[in-house]
Amino acid sequence: MLVKNSFIQTVKNYMNKNVPKLYIDNTIRDAVEIFRKDKIMILPVMDKKNSFIGIMTPSSIFKAFSENASIDEICFLLLLKMQLQ
Repeated sequence: MLVKNSFIQTVKNYMNKNVPKLYIDNTIRDAVEIFRKDKIMILPVMDKKNSFIGIMTPSSIFKAFSENASIDEICFLLLLKMQLQ
């Protein structure tokens, strides 16, 4: 049964403020480590002023590696993606 006022609540009361994040100058390796360690699917990317500028996903990492990666690196990324799902 839904609580009558549950859709009136604001997300502020339920959001997670302690989210791991990347900064624009982090490496792809940094992103892989955070995804692996925290088992999350989306990382916010921040600029040097700590303003949100985008997101990084395991698919983004796969794309970055697949452009210049060896078959071993691609296999590693596929395994990582499977672990996160």
